Formats: sequence, structure tokens, C-alpha cells
Amino acid sequence: MHSFCKFTTFFCLFAKNFEIQKIMSKDYYKILGVNRNATQEEIKKAYRKLAIELHPDKHPNNKQAEERFQQITEAYHVLSDPNKRRRYDFLGANWEQFAPPTFDTINISIQDIFSNISDGVRGIGENFTTFVRDVLGDTVFGSTKEGDNPREHTHEIGITLEEAYESTEKIIDIFNEVLRIKLKAGIKDNQILRLRGKGKDMYDGSRGDLLVKINVLSHPKFIREGDDLHTDLAINLYTAVLGGKVEVKTLKEPTSINIPPCTPNGHTLRLKGLGMPLYGTPEQTGDLYVKIYVTIPASLTPEEKALFERLATMKK
Repeated sequence: MHSFCKFTTFFCLFAKNFEIQKIMSKDYYKILGVNRNATQEEIKKAYRKLAIELHPDKHPNNKQAEERFQQITEAYHVLSDPNKRRRYDFLGANWEQFAPPTFDTINISIQDIFSNISDGVRGIGENFTTFVRDVLGDTVFGSTKEGDNPREHTHEIGITLEEAYESTEKIIDIFNEVLRIKLKAGIKDNQILRLRGKGKDMYDGSRGDLLVKINVLSHPKFIREGDDLHTDLAINLYTAVLGGKVEVKTLKEPTSINIPPCTPNGHTLRLKGLGMPLYGTPEQTGDLYVKIYVTIPASLTPEEKALFERLATMKK
């Protein structure tokens, strides 16, 4: 009965926190304009469409468009990851801040609570255990869900796309130990690095492994697909028609590219070798795909209008 009281206390704390999170939640599905049953491909397609429409290069000095772009990027970052999406669906947009008390702290096991009662009721404990693990991960049980292995603990760190492009170092402070982690160029989102013997102290006196999960943050200008990068480039109507040289930003340094005459709106140019380095073999790189967007003049002088009219007559 004493264990059941402890469990009730935990569940009340969980429910109270859960209600707070739901009240404060954002609707990521609404932000991307998809329903809650949308597939990963539908979510990706919706994000790409909105990212093109709201890209900062298309709306310079537009605070509202910039905030909207940040919102869709945040929404895609969560919904594109099945584990993060599952937790968001249950806890709301503040799922990362949710920190329920662990069963180690409370010194309680759900299965112990139901061990001395009938098999039918005991099944409730088993189902609830599975439910909590699926939604919150094993943090509730004092471990993580990487293979349900108690000897493994996962710690997530965020890095920028620029940091993923070049080899870098990150310092983390965990389990009263400062660790310096070297990240190779080309490391991918959700990639996991195993640090043997750097995890939690085990009951047998040994130490488990620390799994460092890499979270590559969304970039306002580049979208990564494998080792390739995609970006948008706005050019004026005259350059699109006549051709010419324009500068395009890359993760390495700005470079000048040739726009062929009569380049249509939406045309994509491939810049070989300007994508992400391949993890472990940085001498090999992916490509950069530049999608062209032609901007139309906001207004014309009478002389310009007359020239366009003359050109239209000539084309007829």
C-alpha cells in the first residue's frame, strides 16, 4: 500500500506537469498546414513549400516573415523526427522541458505496485509501463531507450550546420565529469556516438556507456539531404533573361556562378563538390543545388513600360 501511495504521488506530479505543458503548447501541425495523421513525406513537402515562400531572402527586413520562417523550421525539426513527434503529440510543444521525477528517485517500480494483486489488474501496470516508455522514453525509469539497455544512457547535444560541415569539439558536463567530444566533419542529424565507460555507475561497480545523440539544427538558408545541400537564389528579371554572373553563398565561402541566358523561374543549378563532406572521408563532398527564383520589378518607369510593350509587340 505504501508503494501505491508513492506511485499516486508520482502520477499526480506527472499529470499536473502534463496539463501545464498542454496549456502552453503550440500547434506544430497547424503551423505547417498538415493534419495530425500526416506522413513524414507530407510533412517534409509542406515544410519545403513554406520555406520557399517565407525564405528571408525573399522578404528582406520583414520581421513577421522572419518569425514565421522560424516557426515552420521549429515545427519541422520536431515533426520530422518520429521520437520527438511522439513525445510532442502527448506533451505539447514544451516536451523538451518536461522533466518528470524518476522511479530511482521515488524508489518505486510500477510492476512492484501491482505484483501482489490479481493478474487482471497487474496487466494495467504492464500496459502503463509500456505506455510511459513509448511516450516519455526511459528517462522516467532512470535510463534511456536505446535498445532498452540499462547500461546505456543517451545525452543529446545540438550543433549548427556550420559545425557539422567542419570538424569541431564539444564539451559536456555529465555525471560529474567533463568530457571533450570530437565531432568529425559531415556528421549527420540523429547520429549517435558511443563513449564506452562514460555512462552511469552500475550496481556491479562498473560504468555503462554514454550515447551522444547529435542534433543538427535547422539552417535558415540551407536544407540538407544526405550529403547534398539545397538553397534558393533570387535574381532579377534582367539577369534571368540576359544571363550574367551572380554571387551565391556556400558553407565554405561565397562563390560566383554563371546564370545562362533565358533561365526560367524555378530552374536548379548543380554546383559540384560544394555540399557536405562525407563522414569519415572529408576529401569527398556532396553537391550544392541552387534553385533560381526570378524577382519581378515592383514598378516601372514610363520609359521602361514602353520598352516592355515594344518587346511584347516584337515577340508577337
